[in-house]
Amino acid sequence: MHIRRRRSVTPFSLFAFQDIITSVTGIMLLVVFTLVLNLRKTASSPVPVGGASLEELEAQLDKLAAEASETERLLGTVEKRTTSLANIDLDTLVETLARTKQALIDKENGIAAKSKSLAVAAVRESKAQGIEEQENRDGAALQQRVEELRKRLHKLQSERERLDEQLRERGIANVLNLTVDKSDGKRPIVAVCSKNGFRVYPKVTGEGANDASLKFGTTEELSHWLVREGTGGKYLTVFLKPSGAASFQDLDARLQMMGMERGYEPLAETEEVRFR
Repeated sequence: MHIRRRRSVTPFSLFAFQDIITSVTGIMLLVVFTLVLNLRKTASSPVPVGGASLEELEAQLDKLAAEASETERLLGTVEKRTTSLANIDLDTLVETLARTKQALIDKENGIAAKSKSLAVAAVRESKAQGIEEQENRDGAALQQRVEELRKRLHKLQSERERLDEQLRERGIANVLNLTVDKSDGKRPIVAVCSKNGFRVYPKVTGEGANDASLKFGTTEELSHWLVREGTGGKYLTVFLKPSGAASFQDLDARLQMMGMERGYEPLAETEEVRFR
């Protein structure tokens, strides 16, 4: 007993295909039958021997032979097509059509996925462009704000310098009185760091300590002087004013490379150092 296996494919109707094959076969058979009837009618009709010449009879024979040859060719074509249609495996045809359909579905899915990815990329690019434009606007606004703050700071520094100058002229400038402790046996050196450079006091005790100061415009000049004086057994204390912060950073790096002990204390911009 033959059991037909159930195939896991989508049902596919071949009614239209069989209808086309049947119609074509019927048309070809109708043509063949028509030609055969015409041949028989021509063969059964009497040939007018007396009234027709030999050339006319030969021409008619050639025409009949050509028609017969054409009829045989048509019959062969019909037989070949009928044989090829009969040899077609319907199961194989259904599987081929199913694979073709699945390939088309996969291709459509791939096109849809690609379109979706392109849309996502376009959205991301648009967002990135918007963020970049916003950052450029924010950067421009921040730069403008920084410039305004710099101008304001410069104005405040100028005003503070003017007030300091007035205080000095009136003799009421702030003075920081220092008493240096030499109990550790090291020689102290005091330097005041401001925007104008460094004022160094090599002698911090005894008479004339406040007057014996040296002026250095750059950290390089001060470091060369310290090298000439020698760093052994010495300790440098820097009183740092706000305006000399940048110069102090350079000096601190140089002192670290020289291996000299150092320390610093903040000092108001309007204060001065005096030793007792």
